[in-house]
Amino acid sequence: MKKVLLLSVLIILSVSCKSDKTNESITNGVVENGYYTNTDYKLKLKLPKKQSVFYPISETKEIPNVIQQKINDNHLLLVGIDDKNYMSVYLNPLQKQENIKFAAEKYYPISKLVCKNLEKDYANGREIAYHQNWSDVTINEIPYKIYDIELVTYPKDESIVHSLVYVRQENKAEELIFSINYTDKSKRKALEDQLVASLVGKS
Repeated sequence: MKKVLLLSVLIILSVSCKSDKTNESITNGVVENGYYTNTDYKLKLKLPKKQSVFYPISETKEIPNVIQQKINDNHLLLVGIDDKNYMSVYLNPLQKQENIKFAAEKYYPISKLVCKNLEKDYANGREIAYHQNWSDVTINEIPYKIYDIELVTYPKDESIVHSLVYVRQENKAEELIFSINYTDKSKRKALEDQLVASLVGKS
């Protein structure tokens, strides 16, 4: 049984790069000297320290099954420690929304996608629920939607995994999604700060 235990919508203004290319000629990008660079999307992301690159070029023969299943044409980058602590960058077809009656509705498509993926990867037959926070942020004059989603057991409310997701519309057809999955809350700020610094161009 899935139940939404907490749902709050925050609108915040804060502080990358945008391309009008479609994925007709997209390259996977390059991992070099601790950075992931993709000129098609004008990306230069500083990679988390002491984490293995799983894709586009694997640095290890041991790729967790959850991550292995995510290696497809939509993913640009997968880097992490294990199947619950990793960062991914991937493309998602843009879903047009019409007749939006409430401001919160603009978050629904990605929220449903993230929750569906978390359930598929980590529920393992357990009854689960979600804690969710949504927000808006502007980085280098480019708008992002932020999703802070925690998957928990139900009804005990024990944390299974967190997913912190930054989404920007890349062109008329697709969105670019930056996702950080983690289990150690103490490391969340450092990972988020590093991602934002990369998007700002200060990493």
